[in-house]
Amino acid sequence: MPSTQSYANYTAIELATDPDFISWVKYPDQASNQFWEKFLADNPAQLPILNRAKAIVNEMKLVEHNMGEQRGVEVWNKIEQKIQIFSSGKKSSSVVSMRKWWMAAAVLLLVATGGYLFWKQEVSPTMTKTTTAPSLQNDVAPGTNKAILILADGRKITLDSNSNGAISKQGNVTIIQVDGQLSYEASGGTQNKNEVTYNTITTPKGGQYQMVLADGSKVWLNSASSLRFPTVFIGNERMVQLDGEGYFEIAHNESMPFIVEKGETRVQVLGTHFNINAYDDENDIKVTLLEGSVSVSQGNIKKVLAPGQQAQIKAGIQVVNDVNIDKVMAWKNGWFEFDDADLSAIMRQVSRWYDVDIEFEGRSTDQEFGGRISKNLPMSAILRMLESSGVKGFRLEGKKLFVQP
Repeated sequence: MPSTQSYANYTAIELATDPDFISWVKYPDQASNQFWEKFLADNPAQLPILNRAKAIVNEMKLVEHNMGEQRGVEVWNKIEQKIQIFSSGKKSSSVVSMRKWWMAAAVLLLVATGGYLFWKQEVSPTMTKTTTAPSLQNDVAPGTNKAILILADGRKITLDSNSNGAISKQGNVTIIQVDGQLSYEASGGTQNKNEVTYNTITTPKGGQYQMVLADGSKVWLNSASSLRFPTVFIGNERMVQLDGEGYFEIAHNESMPFIVEKGETRVQVLGTHFNINAYDDENDIKVTLLEGSVSVSQGNIKKVLAPGQQAQIKAGIQVVNDVNIDKVMAWKNGWFEFDDADLSAIMRQVSRWYDVDIEFEGRSTDQEFGGRISKNLPMSAILRMLESSGVKGFRLEGKKLFVQP
């Protein structure tokens, strides 16, 4: 990587087309974080430019898989137009800068190994105000941290990011909400097994939430999901029931395995990190292991996973190796990330996060898409990208989004 001073006079566009800068924005690590922190320490006036460049990199276009020659020419023409527009304010002597743009265009148009096209969308000063797709008359804000906690006596408590403090007490367990996270904290004393009560946390469409169970295990719930759990764990196992999608970081307890149930599927662990996608409208249940070891069972079938493996459960259990962990964990890390995803699969995610019902006007296309975009953008941003990749259009009526494949 060059020295920090070599970036001192870069514009936002030049930074956004630099491979090392792109790598830091998309896949930061300790070394790259230290480099760019030093850059800002040496060049504090560059902070607005750096933030602008990060916004450009993060605003990614979805693209189609194995596009034809005609479609490739159309997209190339769009990139040429963007280059001309973004370069119009530069001095004619900026030959190096122009060369960087042409190099960037070539890289962004690369259709190398898998036939994918990745290109970024410049965020103009007015774009944040005009975020509506051409065929969409209104817009929908992204989801937020929100959920409903259902106590053992049936009471419902609304959870969000704005309230802090103790919200309830059950037996010797105090329920605390702090900055969008729910925690169950047990006070001193013993708990009678007959006194164990169960709570349920549900996230609506357009919501997600994080919680810490009584044993210290952490759970992140995706939108339209629910988790039923005891307020305190007693006995020889820790069992919860999941609907939807959740990411778990389980506190190690060798004498009390942790079990996640979804119908007849059971995931058993001692202490590990894993993700479960168990939406009823998906084709199968997917259990992906990030760290440690888990056993996945359905009836008499049982499989043990190693890190990087995924169990796909439908009629039986299929184990897949070398899973794209970034794609699996994108939802938790604030992204939509697609890889060979068809339009129906993408729209199911749109439906959950933006709380809209989807209706296709015609048969859904078999076209596949790949790309990444922030979940913090309004719905029109992702629809705009799909339209630019060949989807005919969208129409929003109330909370129903009509899709023209």
